[in-house]
Amino acid sequence: MTAKEIRRLDINFRDPNATYRAGDVITGSVNLDLGQEFKVKGIKLYLNGIARVQWDEKRAYTKGSSSKLSHKNMDVYLDESMVIMRKTNGNMAPGRYDWPFTIRLPPYLPASFEGQWGQVQYWAKIVLDRPWKGDINFTKNFIVQGAFDLNTDPEAKNPVDGSGEVMAGTFCCKTGPISGQLSLPRKGYTPGENIPFSAKIQNDSKKKLSVRVVLAQQVTFRADKEVRRTSTLLKGLTKGELPPRETLQWDDEIRTIPPVAPSQPGGGCHNLQLNYVLTLT
Repeated sequence: MTAKEIRRLDINFRDPNATYRAGDVITGSVNLDLGQEFKVKGIKLYLNGIARVQWDEKRAYTKGSSSKLSHKNMDVYLDESMVIMRKTNGNMAPGRYDWPFTIRLPPYLPASFEGQWGQVQYWAKIVLDRPWKGDINFTKNFIVQGAFDLNTDPEAKNPVDGSGEVMAGTFCCKTGPISGQLSLPRKGYTPGENIPFSAKIQNDSKKKLSVRVVLAQQVTFRADKEVRRTSTLLKGLTKGELPPRETLQWDDEIRTIPPVAPSQPGGGCHNLQLNYVLTLT
């Protein structure tokens, strides 16, 4: 909602990227520019944060019920407010107004995240309370970064490896087994780092193989005791083709992990679960 008296209403974070960690102090200012006299009872600033999961499923239609079944789950992690201004006479003169604010975030908050069926979102909202009229609201989002410390995970420095075997071909026309092994020097990594790996592929089939290593983000969404999952490719490397009856030893690295939410979002968030998987295909 807008009013003709207002030329500008804004929330200005001191951090130009509006990016913080749990426990940080958010500083900034509320900016209001009035072209005419404006009636207002008060101005209040809110900081909010929620984790929300939602999706719809089709179901058989029955009389008196919807053909869609909606699954929802929402948790509130941030609900702070402060009074910016109170007016006793209700009138503000034309001109520019700036009110600084300082609010400390709680020490435990899940990281911001956007997924197909769920999000963790944070925003600041300024509310102008007008007498006998609807309130005027302005909202601006900010980001909470994950604060998961790999030093607290005893398994983060441990090497990991996995292996597997598949049979190439169709059920009635098998062409031979394909086996692979993938090893990492440690389990835990952070955005910006490289992931060195060692892969061994043995192609005992009669077909050429295209060999790849991919890094994917796997997300589990939970609502109403139901579950949905997604997998998103983040990075990948292709080695090329491996001829039949040959073995490949491949040592390389996935370079520069992109900025992503931590595998443990934090803050007790239970309706979103993130995992990162390196796969040899």
